[in-house]
Amino acid sequence: MHQVPELLLTQGQLLWAVNYGREPDIRLRNHVRYLRALDIPPATTRQASGPGKSIAYDFYDLMEAGIAVTGLDLGFRPKDIAALLVKQRGEMRSLYANTWREMPTAAIDQDWVKSRGRIVTILGDEIFIRLHDRRSEKWGQVDVVGPEEASEGLPMFEPVERFFGEAPRRLLPLRRLMLQWVAWAMEAPPIKPGRQ
Repeated sequence: MHQVPELLLTQGQLLWAVNYGREPDIRLRNHVRYLRALDIPPATTRQASGPGKSIAYDFYDLMEAGIAVTGLDLGFRPKDIAALLVKQRGEMRSLYANTWREMPTAAIDQDWVKSRGRIVTILGDEIFIRLHDRRSEKWGQVDVVGPEEASEGLPMFEPVERFFGEAPRRLLPLRRLMLQWVAWAMEAPPIKPGRQ
């Protein structure tokens, strides 16, 4: 895949894509509302067809929202996530773009991508993200882990690292998540903005 997808998503479409093609529940809506207060994702405004402006979310916003929501699901505090993603937004956006460009074009058409977890796959060239929370010596940092480093002693389908004296830490499979979120975003139904 050579180009980053050109996405202009409403908040409803963003939530639908991050929720793997399902209507978001109130918990997800609240997560994203709180994250928006922390500037995750920043989103761009554009002129609406009527008075005022509408918010549009792009590829980078989708990745940031997806990682942030996944981080919340894994028990990270919103302030930890903001320290990770907002402070390192430029580096993370470069990572998203480079990772996307390196994937083969046909990757998004694989059966597992929209199976919602029914088909589990292992990508041999997966890139993992390690988030560091407040209990880590590297608080506020993100590590990018290649398959060779991640495969040592990790369960194959749920990569969880265990360090002496620390809580288990799950690695986020960036390519796998990225393909799923973009595939659903490309099929997001029209969702009118406003109160849900």
